[in-house]
Amino acid sequence: MKFSLSHMTKRIRHKLILYFLLIGTVPLSIALWMEYNVVVNSVEEDAYNHLKSVREIKKTAIEDYFFQLKEEVNFLGKSRMITDAMSNFNMHFHNINENVINKEFTKGVRHYYNDIYLTQLEEGKKEEKEKLFFDIYPTNHKTLFFQYNYISNWGVIK
Repeated sequence: MKFSLSHMTKRIRHKLILYFLLIGTVPLSIALWMEYNVVVNSVEEDAYNHLKSVREIKKTAIEDYFFQLKEEVNFLGKSRMITDAMSNFNMHFHNINENVINKEFTKGVRHYYNDIYLTQLEEGKKEEKEKLFFDIYPTNHKTLFFQYNYISNWGVIK
């Protein structure tokens, strides 16, 4: 078998090109992979820091809100008008007896729940609405009294 010099030079040239490509591509690939990891870590760290700052802002807003509420409660607690009204309410609440409740109260609250409130809910089976009615209808005479007065102030019960 006879090889010509040009054939041998072409083979060596192809091998050299292949080796140089491998020698250049491998370090470039490693460098790109390392840079990719650095960028990913940097983006993750930036996102985490952003979330931490948002958390701190929300935390401060919530703390400020509760501090303001506390200050308002302290202010209202020191108000003579509020303390008198609360003691008056407390006295009257405990003095409500069943004699105060009349048929109009019962009829009005029953009408509100059956004919207004439950009809505004999604259409459902009659049994489900009846069960819901008995779940929400007040059984305590004080609760019935206050619900009647509250609902009648809306103008729903006349």
